[in-house]
Amino acid sequence: MRNKQKKMKGNSGFTLLELMVGVAVAAILLTIGIPSFTSSVKQNQAATDANSLLRLLTLARSEALARGQTVTLCVSSDGSSCDTANSASWTEGYLLYYTPTGSTTAATLKTEVPFSKGSTISATSAFAKAVSFNGAGSAGTLDTSNHFAAATDTFTVLPNSLPKYTRCVTVYTAGRVSIKNPNATTFSCT
Repeated sequence: MRNKQKKMKGNSGFTLLELMVGVAVAAILLTIGIPSFTSSVKQNQAATDANSLLRLLTLARSEALARGQTVTLCVSSDGSSCDTANSASWTEGYLLYYTPTGSTTAATLKTEVPFSKGSTISATSAFAKAVSFNGAGSAGTLDTSNHFAAATDTFTVLPNSLPKYTRCVTVYTAGRVSIKNPNATTFSCT
């Protein structure tokens, strides 16, 4: 009995060689796994930001249909007024508002500043600074006299300046919004 107890006491734990092999295996697994994980995080950031934009555009259209009047979503860095400067970007934030019938003062529905912390969000032309939905749910723009003009445009969601993870959010004249992957060769949304 005594011999067995002495042998058991002497065999507890790992040898230095076993620990070194374990550390080496862990280092190899981390070296392989971390780049894949980083790639997955960036891809998810693009999907999250594109889905947030889709949700926001759908909310704007729903509000326009429910109120029977034009609702506008615009670039806003302060959450209280629309930015019209050429340097203004959707990444800064947004303001969702409408002007009640018979009023000259806009009513804010929703605002968020900044809109994205991980992606650059831009529109190519018509919706570069604002997108509006009229009471029938059609998408377009408002001129300086608040006249609605139907339009279609595409937002580009570019996460951390990595084109291969780009997502395209298209708003069609009828008000339908969709997300798609960009051209596989050029990574552009056009």
